[in-house]
This record gives sequence, C-alpha cells and structure tokens, in this order.
Amino acid sequence: MHEFPPAAGKIPPHRSDSGALLLADAYGAARLTYVKDVDGVYRDPDARDGLIGRIAARDLLDLGLPSLPVDRLVLELMARTRHVTEFQLVNGLVPGNVTKALAGEHVGTLVTG
Repeated sequence: MHEFPPAAGKIPPHRSDSGALLLADAYGAARLTYVKDVDGVYRDPDARDGLIGRIAARDLLDLGLPSLPVDRLVLELMARTRHVTEFQLVNGLVPGNVTKALAGEHVGTLVTG
C-alpha cells in the first residue's frame, strides 16, 4: 500500500519496519514503537550481551553489528524523517512492556534521529 513495486524481483526495498517508519512520518508522528520479540539492540547479538539503552541511528549504523532487530534502512531513513525523531524497540513478550512504552517510559532500546 505504501510501496512501489521493486525494480527487480518481488521483494519491496522497504520492508515492514521501513514502511511503518514512512507511514508514521507521513502521519506526523513524533515517535514510533516497534514491538518485537527481543529486548532491544545488543552490542553482541549472539550472546545477548550489552543491551544498548539509547543510541543515535547513525552511531548504531557505525557499530557495524552483523544483525539488527530492525531493518538497516530504518536507520538510514531516520536522517531524513520530517516528524519522527526517535523510535523504541520493545519486547512485546514481556508483560507490561508495551503499556510502559506507550506511557512514555524507557523500555528496551531508544534510537534517536
């Protein structure tokens, strides 16, 4: 709905995470909450060690982590969003996390633009 067909293949270049960011920005939202099955971004994703509480999108890209719980394109798009200034990654499997995040509490990893 929010994506043009890709130039090659069937998979759109903007996946669901990127689409959510683009729609949030189009609607004028200042924040976005991604509800995932991970606690946030870890410095060592394989060992689940060193949860990053708050980080800028550019700094997160510069870390060069092998995997991220959100599309890398989201981090690149954060530099060009007009309204969204931050997004939060929240573990939706932990009871109460989503409620806390929507109430403005810091839960998981907060990524700023």
